[in-house]
Amino acid sequence: MKVTDFGIHLTVLGLPLTVCTLENLPRFAEPLLLDIDVDYLLTQSIRRPAPYFESQTISPWLWPTQFIERLKSLELPIDLVTIAYSVNGGYTPLGYKYFGDILKEWLVHPEESITNHPKSGSAAESYLKLTLALEREDMSTAQDLWRAMRDADPSYRTLWATAAYREETHGRWRSALDGYERMTRMDPEWEVPSLGKGRMLSRLRQWTLAEEAFQEAYRLNPSSSAATYGLGACAFRRGSYEVAHRLWKTSVLQNPKMAISWYALADLETQRGNYRSALEYAQKYLSLGWSNPRVHWLMAWGAWRLGRRRMAQREFILWVQQLFRVIKMRAISLLRKIFRARRANAGGVSEVCSPTDPQLV
Repeated sequence: MKVTDFGIHLTVLGLPLTVCTLENLPRFAEPLLLDIDVDYLLTQSIRRPAPYFESQTISPWLWPTQFIERLKSLELPIDLVTIAYSVNGGYTPLGYKYFGDILKEWLVHPEESITNHPKSGSAAESYLKLTLALEREDMSTAQDLWRAMRDADPSYRTLWATAAYREETHGRWRSALDGYERMTRMDPEWEVPSLGKGRMLSRLRQWTLAEEAFQEAYRLNPSSSAATYGLGACAFRRGSYEVAHRLWKTSVLQNPKMAISWYALADLETQRGNYRSALEYAQKYLSLGWSNPRVHWLMAWGAWRLGRRRMAQREFILWVQQLFRVIKMRAISLLRKIFRARRANAGGVSEVCSPTDPQLV
């Protein structure tokens, strides 16, 4: 590997690889596949959370017209272009999704003039007006704009359209609940806001209302594994363990990758003394790439009760390791929050948090 002021140069599988800035991109003789991620225009630092989760509004560091001019100057022999909007996940705030449309328009019609503004009558324009209507709490106008936005481009009908999910990830349950209720008023036939309401009401321990919200989400979309999981959690809270078990089993039948339902089943079966089933469900959870200290504790306990001493020992060690890792991460997170709060008081950035379990969305 060779590191210079112009980039990092190395060879991978016999092919040259250069990591560099746009300005230092080398010249190419052969045709290229160019992949453009819209969030590149908005990512000011890889050490910060995705822009959606920032408490302060993020502005582009590079506008589409500027990016286009830089691409023109490079004269790349582009053969195929892909554009990733990167909205879901929070990397591109929905208000800037139209940047991808601008880039596509230029690539298809390079002779036409390009601006940094969304097209008149587009979903992007309706969305920008919608955010202003929500700020002044003009729900009647917001409802009309939401419908216009959704009809123009259904992909704008997303959880990331309002601040509700961001409030949820910041732990502001009541503020998030208000946001989900506004989304329900704008789009009463969409199950996602009802799922959000159910999660927030659960956090607030208002289980009866939470169950009603999950039931509404299930009515709107009976195939929603998140709604079925939520109903199972509510049944578990009132002591209806058989009902909870049936609902969680239904949830994983609807979506075998619904890891949180596998975890819930493992926990329930451990409490009921069905250790073989508990181990099976816990292993399903881990096989999906998820992990937490408690699942290793469940496996350690279940293996011990089944006489599988080596497995119990291994899982106990994993439990201890992950528990200390979680304690360390929480301590670091707490220190960062204190540091950011002090910076915010001094006029710097405000506190930000990481997203919650996306499976519940």
